[in-house]
Amino acid sequence: MTVKHKFDSDYFSQGPYAGVLRSGFRKYLGKFYWARRFYARQVKKMTPAGSKILEIGCGYGDLLHFLEDDYQTYGTDISAPAIKTAKQRLHKTNLTVLAAEKTMILPEKFRTIIAAHVLEHLDDPDEVLRQISIVLVKGGNFLMIVPNSDSWGHRIKGTKWIGYKDKTHISLFSPQQWRLLLDKNGFKIKSLFGDGLWDSPYLPFIPVILQKIIFSLPAILQTLSGVPFIPVKWGESVVFLARKEKNLF
Repeated sequence: MTVKHKFDSDYFSQGPYAGVLRSGFRKYLGKFYWARRFYARQVKKMTPAGSKILEIGCGYGDLLHFLEDDYQTYGTDISAPAIKTAKQRLHKTNLTVLAAEKTMILPEKFRTIIAAHVLEHLDDPDEVLRQISIVLVKGGNFLMIVPNSDSWGHRIKGTKWIGYKDKTHISLFSPQQWRLLLDKNGFKIKSLFGDGLWDSPYLPFIPVILQKIIFSLPAILQTLSGVPFIPVKWGESVVFLARKEKNLF
């Protein structure tokens, strides 16, 4: 199976992506919509209006949907079906079928770059971080979201952890390992936090519905308030907000 075929229409119809194409009131029922809205709010806090923003691995454009009215937005994805769908949903965004490993060929320079659940799919995330650094202006911002191998969810579930369920996850590193890669490529971390424990059940004997309420509450409060406060270990994913401090390449 080729890399492109790994991320075809079937891939985007399952797991966390299932239901993302809902319309009307139904789109508000899933956590994917609210998570993308939350991340867009973080981007807006650190990016001046009108700036150029790139999302690598933009999928169906759910996050860019919240940004394209206020910024010059660009999106890339290795999946041609995903870009085709994104073009039907977004009207102001420049969208291109492009592998993350070819980011440096883009002719633009960006004020903010987003890679939400992308780097864990790559053989060489270090190289892609280098390329991101090249097309990001000095002082620019980088929002990176990856599975958190140091989470309580991983410790509790072991081999059944959510991060292992997607077989295209081939670079599952600890937050410290990601931190070292960011530093190596000229980034300084401004903030990092977790996204909550949202893959219940975690404990035996306690009803699943009760666990969903208890474990999901911090994530719900963080998402709706727009204020990051969840400790890293309490997130199935870890969110890095970083700034390019220097030109290394």
